[in-house]
Amino acid sequence: FKKQRKIDRLIYILNNLNWEYNTVTNNNGGTVFYIQVPFEYPVYNTLDRWVNLQCVTSEWCSDFVSESALWDGHRVDDEDNRVTYGSVIESNTDTLQAIASLAGYRTNKKTVPDDRKETYSDYYRLHIVKINFLLT
Repeated sequence: FKKQRKIDRLIYILNNLNWEYNTVTNNNGGTVFYIQVPFEYPVYNTLDRWVNLQCVTSEWCSDFVSESALWDGHRVDDEDNRVTYGSVIESNTDTLQAIASLAGYRTNKKTVPDDRKETYSDYYRLHIVKINFLLT
């Protein structure tokens, strides 16, 4: 990680989980985490592999949307009512869209083609409006 907000947030999460970790600074000035993950926690690289949408609450979904803004997204306004998330992994965007919908939020997904090189991946952008439309 190079962004201090991500480093600080990961340290906060790891400390709350009581997971052991070490950090080193790599040649590019980034912070590398070595985390001792308990064996009962599988590590997956896509959201759809580790989030069971049948077992989550709307409160959990709301918290997850807020957390996603800290990692691969950002808050659009100071009131935290709008979040933009993006990924080159379409299933991650689709899963977050489902999570946001379960929280009662409105979403809009857009594919942003990347034609600069054949090896570049398209980018999937998700706009989330954090007003609970289930309660209105």
